[in-house]
Amino acid sequence: MSRVWMVLVIGACAQAGPQDRAGGDSGTAIDALGHSIDAPGHGSGSGSGSGSGSNNPCSFSGALATWDLTGQTGSESSVVAASSATGVTAGSLTRSAAVTAQSGAGSINGSNWPTAAALDATKYFAFTLTAPTGCSMMTLTSVAIDLKASGTGPANGAIATSKDSFVTTTPVGTAAPSTPTVTATATGQLEVRVYGYAASGTGGTLRVQNTLTVNGTIQ
Repeated sequence: MSRVWMVLVIGACAQAGPQDRAGGDSGTAIDALGHSIDAPGHGSGSGSGSGSGSNNPCSFSGALATWDLTGQTGSESSVVAASSATGVTAGSLTRSAAVTAQSGAGSINGSNWPTAAALDATKYFAFTLTAPTGCSMMTLTSVAIDLKASGTGPANGAIATSKDSFVTTTPVGTAAPSTPTVTATATGQLEVRVYGYAASGTGGTLRVQNTLTVNGTIQ
């Protein structure tokens, strides 16, 4: 009986060779008795992952540029942009020569604003935005701005762009942050100006404080 049993085992082992090789190819092995067992390391698996993160500057919607004024003294001549969308060139935020620099923590500040009920085209804060090269257009949609006047500063503010030579103006408050809708389209450089007027005294100040963000799209 013992000899017969040994012959059977040897026969099973002899027959298992080809099956074991086949099993190794598919992730399954055959033991000496012909039973299937898992073969570690021979399994197969597939996985795929994809992400949609386009770096195409000509397909964009969001913040075109942001200026951070929190660390400024107020009397600085200009403030460089803190960030801008891919491909967008954002110029520094400046005051015009007709506006007198004044100190004011966390802002760019100035005095000598018009006391008339109409704006003075020579008195403003300004910055430029240039669309990415190769894109068909850049469109402004809104400007998030914290414009703050002193007690004798401008009661009114306005935003205009070089799209129509600053003819069309959008009202903006001078007492609290706001995000007025400003629509302008350009294929190259666009200048944006922020005016103040109707001050009760030329010594009154108007400042852009905290952060300034221009929103829009690029195609």
